[in-house]
Amino acid sequence: MEALDPEASDAVYERGFRTCLGEGVLRHPGEVRTLLKDSPEVGSSGYRLGISIGTLMRSSCPAYQRALARIRTSLERSEGAD
Repeated sequence: MEALDPEASDAVYERGFRTCLGEGVLRHPGEVRTLLKDSPEVGSSGYRLGISIGTLMRSSCPAYQRALARIRTSLERSEGAD
């Protein structure tokens, strides 16, 4: 998350954010299985994994907080353009 360029366009920033999360999942399959095993069985595996990772990242990664804020701002701008 630290490597994301805050000056990048919204599309480039969001793509980098998704790539970062995806790489983490691909590089740590054992941890992914543990997160899924320990999560409540509500929703799809992808949903449960997203909730688990988001919860962990919010509490341990300041760069994740900044990235979420940037993406929320981007979504608000795009919704306002409609």
